[in-house]
Amino acid sequence: MTTVAWKQLGSEKYINVETYRRDGTPVRTPIWFAADPSGNEFYISTPASSGKVKRIRRYPRVRVAACDFSGNVKGAWLAGEARFCDGEEARRAGQLLNRKYPSKIIFNIAAFLFRRKRALIALRSAD
Repeated sequence: MTTVAWKQLGSEKYINVETYRRDGTPVRTPIWFAADPSGNEFYISTPASSGKVKRIRRYPRVRVAACDFSGNVKGAWLAGEARFCDGEEARRAGQLLNRKYPSKIIFNIAAFLFRRKRALIALRSAD
């Protein structure tokens, strides 16, 4: 059941990703995402120095839910696991995100101009 619900999230425009601080306090962040063609993984992009990256490095368990632009949750929370992408997978993930969100090009240009590294993260159902 959870795998089906996970794949259905792929048609949403935004997801809310819940990561956890050292003390276990959840931190929710609405974010753009793109599903891989199989629908089993979602890719997100965030500044490499962000709190999300630090929290995921420490504890890769996450929860995700469909949300609106403001982060208001629209569905059930699903358990997931996060991992960092590199090489060819990171390139492909970036392409999927650029295709889904054409305005993301602005963020790509700004990251390049200001030499800000971005982390590409894959999210997979914990089931």
